[in-house]
This record gives sequence, C-alpha cells and structure tokens, in this order.
Amino acid sequence: MDDLDNKKVIIEFQNISKSFDDNKIIDDFNLKIFEKEFLTIIGSSGCGKTTILKMINGLVKPSSGKIFVDGKDISKEDMVNLRRKIGYSIQGTSLFPHLSVKENISYVLKLINKKIRIK
Repeated sequence: MDDLDNKKVIIEFQNISKSFDDNKIIDDFNLKIFEKEFLTIIGSSGCGKTTILKMINGLVKPSSGKIFVDGKDISKEDMVNLRRKIGYSIQGTSLFPHLSVKENISYVLKLINKKIRIK
C-alpha cells in the first residue's frame, strides 16, 4: 500500500527518460497511478503522451528509469503475458469507423477474453 488513502499503486514510473536519437521526449518523469484511479494525460502533439502509454506495456522501452505494474518491474516480465493483463483503447486513426465508441473501447478486452477462454 502507499499514500492516497492507502490505495494500492497499480502503475509506477520512476525517473523515466526517453530519447529518440538526440531528441529527448521525456525527462525524469515520475508518476504513481493508484487502484481505481481515473487519469487523463493531456498535452500538445509530440509532448510524449503516447510514448508514456506505450511504455506501460513495453511497446516502447525507456532510455532510463523503471516502470512497475502491480509492483513488478516490467523489464523483467514476459511482455506477452503483461500485455494480456492490460486493456487499452486504440488511438484515433486506428479506430473502427463501423463500431460505436463503446465497441471500440471494449474491442481489445474482448480479444483478451477470447484468448483466455481458448486456453
């Protein structure tokens, strides 16, 4: 347990930096996301929002720092198993125009549930 009314930390960024070539996108980013907390990341284009989200499931690796999901350092986890535990909504141009907002948001979760049932 941690601060914020003793809620469990679900995702934690510790001293995260990310550069693409000589372009530093994120510099010493720290954040704790608590159980049942709703978080919105807002910023201008190119400020690192998508990069931060992609780091949670290992699609982008930080240049330095550590990311924890459920208290586990994701750099030491099997990425396929980690991704199966994390649901996310696909961004803008990747949305399916024939589906409703609700159907687009739940699309990945439905895929995960189908894979779990197969096993």
